[in-house]
Amino acid sequence: MTRKMTPVDVAKYKGILLHLLDHLSGDIHELEAETAQACRRARESSSDDVGEEILAVEFSFDLMERDENTVREVLAALERVNDGRYGRCEKCDHWIRRTRLKAIPHARCCIDCQRQVEAEVLEA
Repeated sequence: MTRKMTPVDVAKYKGILLHLLDHLSGDIHELEAETAQACRRARESSSDDVGEEILAVEFSFDLMERDENTVREVLAALERVNDGRYGRCEKCDHWIRRTRLKAIPHARCCIDCQRQVEAEVLEA
């Protein structure tokens, strides 16, 4: 069983989450600029090149959506830090292993419960 989070642990992961949030915000702003530029190029392109520009725009939108979803997860993790629930699995209430939180600091579930969640999604 994984040990309880100490205040030092929580502070460390809060710093990681804030850094990740800052990084993602920069990525989103960059993707927004790239998307706007690709839209301008698509409007100005000949009909032969417009397909490539549309693909670039769609790809940028997909990346922005992924990053925005991650931002929401990071913000939710920061709420759990403030509420004193950070590091506990939302399904089984056991402590999430530090190795998992190191890889995915915004994880809501321990690895076993996450596997269950993903299996349920695949079955649906």
